[in-house]
Amino acid sequence: MLQPKDSELQHSERLIGRDRQGCLMSISFEWTFDENRPAPSTISVEILVPGTEDGQPLLLGKVSQARWEHNGIIEFSEEITFIARSEEAGDLGHVHLTRTEIGEIITPPSVDDRFTLHFRNKVDAPSMLSMAMSFRVPATGSKEDATVRSNQLESVDHSAAHDPDLLFTATSLLPEDDLEKPLELRICGDLFLKRFRSSRSKDDIDNSVKAFERAWQLGSTDIHFLDFEYDYATALLERHNLTHDLADLNRSISSLENVVKGTPHRSTESAHRLGFLSSLFLIRFKSTDDLADISKAIETLQLAIDVTPNSDANLPNRLNNIAIFLRRRFRSTGNLADISDGILAQQKLVDLMPEDNPEMPGWLDNLVFSLEYRFQYTGDLDDITNALSILSKAINLIPDAHTDMSRRLSKRGILLREKFQRTGNLADISNAIKDQEKAISLIPDSDHQMHELFGNLGSTYLCRFDETGDLEDISEAITTLEQAVHLIPEDDPDSAVNWTNFGNALIRRFECTGDPSDISEAIRAQQKAVGLTPDDHAKLPFLLNNLGLSFQTRFDVTGDLIDISEAIAAHQKSIHLTPEGHADMSGHLNNLGISFQCRSQRTGDITDISEAIDAHRKSVRLCPECHPLMATLLSNLGNSLYGRFKSTNDIADISEAILSHQEAVRLTSEKHPAMAGRLGNLGISLKNRFELSGNIEDIDTAISVTERAVELTPEDDPSIPLRLNNVGTAFHTRFERTKNPTDIFEAILRQERAIHLTPGNHANLPGLLINLGLFLEDRFELTGDPTDIRRAVATYKMAASFITGPPSDRLRAAKKWATASKVMEDRSESLDAYNTAIKLVSQVAGMEYTIGLRHRILVDIPDLSNAAAATAFSLGKSKTALEWLEQGRCLVWNQLNNLHTPLEDLASFDSELANDLSRISQGLENAGLRDESVTIGTDADIMVEKMALQDETTANVKLAQEWDQLLQKIRNIPKFENFLRPARYCDLIARLPKAGPVVVINVHEDRCDAVALVAGTDDPLHIHLDQFSYKDAVRLLHLLRSHLSAHGGRMGEESEELEPVNETRAIVPFARFGNTMQRLLRELWLGVVKPILNALGILRPEPSSDLSRIWWCPTGPLAFLPMHAAGLYSEAHTDCIFDYVVSSYTPTVNFCMERTRVSHTTGQADKVLVIGQPNAPGLPSIPGTKKELKAIQEKFSTANVPFLSLEGDPATIDRTMKELKLHSCIHFACHAVQDASHPLKSGFYLSDGLLELWKVLQIQNPVADFAFLSACQTSKGEEELSEEVIHLAAGLLAAGYRGVVGTMWSIQDQYGLKVADEFYTDLIGRRGRMREGRVGLVGSVGAAHALHYAIQRLREELGDSPSALLAWVPYVHMGV
Repeated sequence: MLQPKDSELQHSERLIGRDRQGCLMSISFEWTFDENRPAPSTISVEILVPGTEDGQPLLLGKVSQARWEHNGIIEFSEEITFIARSEEAGDLGHVHLTRTEIGEIITPPSVDDRFTLHFRNKVDAPSMLSMAMSFRVPATGSKEDATVRSNQLESVDHSAAHDPDLLFTATSLLPEDDLEKPLELRICGDLFLKRFRSSRSKDDIDNSVKAFERAWQLGSTDIHFLDFEYDYATALLERHNLTHDLADLNRSISSLENVVKGTPHRSTESAHRLGFLSSLFLIRFKSTDDLADISKAIETLQLAIDVTPNSDANLPNRLNNIAIFLRRRFRSTGNLADISDGILAQQKLVDLMPEDNPEMPGWLDNLVFSLEYRFQYTGDLDDITNALSILSKAINLIPDAHTDMSRRLSKRGILLREKFQRTGNLADISNAIKDQEKAISLIPDSDHQMHELFGNLGSTYLCRFDETGDLEDISEAITTLEQAVHLIPEDDPDSAVNWTNFGNALIRRFECTGDPSDISEAIRAQQKAVGLTPDDHAKLPFLLNNLGLSFQTRFDVTGDLIDISEAIAAHQKSIHLTPEGHADMSGHLNNLGISFQCRSQRTGDITDISEAIDAHRKSVRLCPECHPLMATLLSNLGNSLYGRFKSTNDIADISEAILSHQEAVRLTSEKHPAMAGRLGNLGISLKNRFELSGNIEDIDTAISVTERAVELTPEDDPSIPLRLNNVGTAFHTRFERTKNPTDIFEAILRQERAIHLTPGNHANLPGLLINLGLFLEDRFELTGDPTDIRRAVATYKMAASFITGPPSDRLRAAKKWATASKVMEDRSESLDAYNTAIKLVSQVAGMEYTIGLRHRILVDIPDLSNAAAATAFSLGKSKTALEWLEQGRCLVWNQLNNLHTPLEDLASFDSELANDLSRISQGLENAGLRDESVTIGTDADIMVEKMALQDETTANVKLAQEWDQLLQKIRNIPKFENFLRPARYCDLIARLPKAGPVVVINVHEDRCDAVALVAGTDDPLHIHLDQFSYKDAVRLLHLLRSHLSAHGGRMGEESEELEPVNETRAIVPFARFGNTMQRLLRELWLGVVKPILNALGILRPEPSSDLSRIWWCPTGPLAFLPMHAAGLYSEAHTDCIFDYVVSSYTPTVNFCMERTRVSHTTGQADKVLVIGQPNAPGLPSIPGTKKELKAIQEKFSTANVPFLSLEGDPATIDRTMKELKLHSCIHFACHAVQDASHPLKSGFYLSDGLLELWKVLQIQNPVADFAFLSACQTSKGEEELSEEVIHLAAGLLAAGYRGVVGTMWSIQDQYGLKVADEFYTDLIGRRGRMREGRVGLVGSVGAAHALHYAIQRLREELGDSPSALLAWVPYVHMGV
């Protein structure tokens, strides 16, 4: 197909008089554009004249992909022959000029002219190469212009006429008013320009510009004035082409615009100059992408066309060029009017020219290209139908032996294939194959087009396979495409399409055979295709889409998150590069939606399924109703809606999913290969709606359609196991409702067959095995046959032990293995199962996810460690129970802690390993803490941001894999076998705090136990809490929560027994609670705390004695109850924990151990940051914080404690984060909030918004030591994540602080002041007595005792009445 003929980029040179016959010519050689027969990379042209043995080579410059130019003097004799060759294709043909033709050329016409000639091949047929010759002479004659006047230049040698430097020097001696001087300068400019085109010397082109410019300036009254400025514009263009200086191009355009204005309207000269100007605008557009330039190019060329008669030989080129200009603008704007106007221009060209014109087949090719191009954007079937008709006409105009016949037949096959993809008419695709097979048969094997013809044929076979499922077609496709990629150099960009099609064929074969090696080879082929393609290539979106599909397919087999992340990234880039309105956009969106849906199934991330639904909805909306893809798009929309229903149980989603699936089935013919899959999808959705609605018709229909799906699926189809699974789950679902034994037997039969047909390493196998185990358990309950429960245990065990498949499936299998073993009363088997499950938890919520997503994943496995520990306790394995609680709880905090582990020992052994681990640790921490907020959708304005986010996600997955690999490498070193492995019991007791015991309390439905660790003892003290149960803990928690919420939310209304106040730091006031709190604390004392103290032998000391410490590590619902205040509170008698020990909490034993080991180092940053925000925007005022801050400041000043206070407006988020890095201690006095749905978005309200926890965790503070959170609910926690200890106080511990004071619920403003004042009074005095030798007397050491003292002082003032308890009980200490 033709590219724009830049026929008017160079002006026609004047004929210069010489001693011999010759012309200073501009000759362009142009290859007819055809995407199926690319232009050669280089051509060479020689001139043969009679009487010479060797040809004279022409010096050519390549100016575009298919155009070369020569500018210089051509000397003619009686006849002359031009011969062209290329390295790739050999002889390209010849052009022979007779004496008569030469005479016509060199006879000076009165106006510019242009001769276009076609090279001919050996059989005298037109070649794809054409030659255009341009020249210009003045109407007054040229000989005088070429003669240097001797009477004025007598002192200059005659050679000056041939030497531009001498001539320029001589001409400069002429007087400025010499009328001949402009003409002489013009000759100088010509000669410099001629020499420049050989030398490429910047001095030559600079002198040419100077000469032409001076000629123009001096010749304002000359008859040739416009010619002078025209020459000047031409030289500026030449210099721009050398230097790429836009200033030259701008001046060239400006000058040429002046020339055009001065040229008589509607003259031939005017048309020529307008055409040249349009070319300059196009050149500038290519440099600047300024749409104004391409628009001006079109406007000026249209003016040239308007003044060009139909008989003018230049009209065809101008019509052709304007069509190409319009298509170029259409690519930038998407305005269909442009491509349509271009088609009209090309149609006019075809209509004007006689059919026997040698150029006609090429013009028809160009029109076909434009129609196909518009079809690809609009999907209008009329365009492809017209294109086929026109191409058939071009084929009929040439004989079979014509060199272009093969290319055109192959192209017609492509158009037939594109039409088939819209209509589904098998006759079209079969005719396409016939055309393309004939195309191959017409040319020799060595022909340079052969690789493209094989590629086209292979793609067509692949297309027919997609419709028919005929394995013979896929075999032919792979064979043919493999030939295509091996017939062209690997690094040739033209091979990209063949590589991607070869990859597609391998994927299709995998889908038939299940051979995973095909997938990896397919990905390599697709990556090769993308790598060969420039970023701005129109086919890049198509290639990226195919690469994404390949990664998606491999993910379906392996479940590897890298693959699905790469798939999403490729699809997003494909969509970003696809213009709005393009016909491919719908399919690209569909594939992106599938990838998001698959990742959601793997991770449980609801954001991904929302992205999937959005993409699928837009895909369906953009697709024409009658398009063959509509059924596919609807089916996939139904799948994504079903996926969201699984997370939300919203019946609207499942109902819409069913409607989409039903419509997809209706649009699909019974014999279509996709029918089975669409029936299966419909059946799954009906089954799930039945589970919600109980409508028996839904489940009956589900069984019917899933069975039909199996019947339509060949036995060797890789999809058959999943379709059998669908039938099995449908039968099982109906059994659960009807208890019909036949249903459970049918379910088991289908599931066994599904497993038998699944490859042993397939990612789906664990899920299939789990379903079989469930069915066997249900049949055991029905029949009591012990064989079924034993088989269920074995099946679960097998599923849990796989190394492939989603970790979430394997964890689910391990949990089922454990519970089924309990049914068998085989607790040792349960221990093995729980051991496997505990190890899998960290994989399910691995560091490849953000922390927020890890928390959402862990919501679904809340009590695994508790259940495992309960089983271990029941078997007397207290050490194992403790290890499992440590490994299965506080998973995210432990992961963060691992990222901060000291690396000094490793660095001393291998500094490179230590540096690598440090780098990866930093990357994983940053990735885990990144903001998860994202706008759902695929609109162009947000796609760049989403692509960047996806690149971060993919990089994070790779970092997590690199982390695992590096840990394995480190653990292979003898000294580091246990590096960052979960702590063993012997590790836990090695560094226990000496100040008191650490007590871990496990609360589970089976039993409640405590295990106490005491420094200096080898064995744990196991305490069976037989007077307390899980139900008791749940009941007490609900009691506390209901009373708090019933009286004003997290707190209540003001108490009559205390001084009335109007402000609290929970945004709600106090309430009257009666004796609820007393009863709750009594039950905790009698059922939990007192039995533990008794077992430890802790007695009530004398009043004057110092109290020992105790660290509590409660689990389950007990984690939300105030154990630190447990006791008997009445007017007659008080016996409470405050009288026995000083209580602290720790998230895990390992945390307590680590913080005990790492002591705070004094330094310049050892000072206190005090943050006060009494009037946070939009929240109630808490004026007591002002008094609190003032009291603290006075106390610090008196004790010489270094501090910085930020109160009110200065306490911004950015300033606070900056200062947190510089201070070892911090005191917050403000509102705080706990976000139940997104725990990391909990935070402190400052003057300009909420300082969220995830931002605090990003702060690197090596001297962090102690934090006092005089705010509300800073240690409240979330019930759904009880084992993760998610609250602000724990977050600060995770951020590196050794100790934190927080609150379990809202505190009264006035009592916050009293507690803080008494706390710092005791802490400063206590640390002073300890004589630490520190400048600052505030820190974690002594903080637990100081809080105990402050609460005792408040108790002395308020007493232990029900409402007084609510004032002091919420205060807790965490850490060391």
